[in-house]
Amino acid sequence: MIEILIGIVVIIVVALLLSPLESLAWWSREGQAESRKRARQLHQAVGEHPHALPGTDPSSGHYLVFLSGIATIGGDYLPSGERAILDALDERLPATRVVRDVFPYSAENRGLTARRPTAWLWRRARRLRSRGVIIGYAINIRNVIQLIVSADNRYGPVYSAGLAQQIWAGLLRAGYRPAERRPVTLLAWSGGAQMALGSVWYLASLGLDVRLVSVGGVMANDPGVRRVKHLWHIRGTKDRIQLIGKVFFPGRWPAARNSAWNKALAEGRVSEHVIGTMKHCGSDSYMDSDAMAPDGRSFADTTIDTIADLIVEAGLDPGLPEGGPATGGRLRVQRGESAGSEPVDLAGEVGPGR
Repeated sequence: MIEILIGIVVIIVVALLLSPLESLAWWSREGQAESRKRARQLHQAVGEHPHALPGTDPSSGHYLVFLSGIATIGGDYLPSGERAILDALDERLPATRVVRDVFPYSAENRGLTARRPTAWLWRRARRLRSRGVIIGYAINIRNVIQLIVSADNRYGPVYSAGLAQQIWAGLLRAGYRPAERRPVTLLAWSGGAQMALGSVWYLASLGLDVRLVSVGGVMANDPGVRRVKHLWHIRGTKDRIQLIGKVFFPGRWPAARNSAWNKALAEGRVSEHVIGTMKHCGSDSYMDSDAMAPDGRSFADTTIDTIADLIVEAGLDPGLPEGGPATGGRLRVQRGESAGSEPVDLAGEVGPGR
């Protein structure tokens, strides 16, 4: 038994050390070719209508792309708390299409348990994690390493270009039409916020109107903040994890006045919203439907209300009419067909360093 356990630990360590090479291998194998091919197709479609089509009201069509935290294993797997939040937003925002099948910790949108030589290992790790066995948290560590890659000056641009490609593919699957230039908001939880921010540089380079809602997000001083229309950072007073970005990335320190982050802050394109005494995860977290705020709402409903209100106030969705159902809806927008959703690699323009 001990030998088996040691073998699993060794395999996991090797998998973790190799995980940062995934985006570089993808780039050298197919990323560059796909980038040029899909970029030509995209710019041809956009070129026919360089501006939004006449009469298209942004509030009549808005896309919300969800990027999960470091505990996720694939775009087809979301924890129940995250699913409940997205289901409620589906109902609260009638003019918004929610995209929830993008895995932010892979430049190919390839889940840990799908089409990988190590898929069996990650399936085992997931089972162990559900039992509270510490080895199972290798999934979280692996995804944290991908976050660090995203924030790195050298490798981050390649990774972010790949992720932007997958976000674009997800938008197309959901029915997005480039010529209409509908606004896009990235809704990112925890580590997904850095992955989202990295992709903004490339998405905005297409002329997309991109915003970011961070819920307890960990973010670096990423170049993407220069092109984000607005970044709303939602946090709880007891969430210490989200402070990692503010503490460990010097570009976010107040003394770095000329950093991209602090310039965006000074321009009013970054705003912080403290919504209660939420912790980062587990009980009393943003997605806890049992913990109650002083106003009688659950922590989960407070989070839902905050996200929905920000989107409505920005004019991206009219919201529910008076007398409509409250939070907690369970409607889901059907995913679009996969045809025509081929990845568009946006790496033709490499982002600047931090």
